[in-house]
Amino acid sequence: MNPRFTPIGLEDFEVIRSLATGAFGNVMLVQHKTTKDQFAMKVLNKEKVIRKDSINHVHNEKKILHATSFPFIVELKFRFQDAINLYMVMEFVPGGEMFPILQRYGAFTEPHACFYASQVVLAIEYLHHMDVIYRDLKPENILIDNMGYIKVI
Repeated sequence: MNPRFTPIGLEDFEVIRSLATGAFGNVMLVQHKTTKDQFAMKVLNKEKVIRKDSINHVHNEKKILHATSFPFIVELKFRFQDAINLYMVMEFVPGGEMFPILQRYGAFTEPHACFYASQVVLAIEYLHHMDVIYRDLKPENILIDNMGYIKVI
């Protein structure tokens, strides 16, 4: 059974900590109560999404995440909603954002820059193949996994 279609809800997860705060809600590190797998759960407040006239934006984000499957793009695992919030449960990328790494070290060496740039190009090329134009490429939207590879969010 595809986990994206398995009936699941908030009660299936335990919140570990907050990872980030955004305009519509938060991203939390959660653990599935049964499997003990960890995920990043994006919690979007429906009222804020409606108030900021971003229904189409959120719908498109969900649709794109659901349709994509590529090593350098974060994967949507589950999605569900309740009366107050929308939930998108994605793979957890433990290395965090590229932005603080750049702040800490200033700049990457040329080999490191080429390594990361090639992965970004492949991710963007894949999205273009899917007829998706990615308009928010920045270090805050590039995560680095525990093996040193990137995941575009």
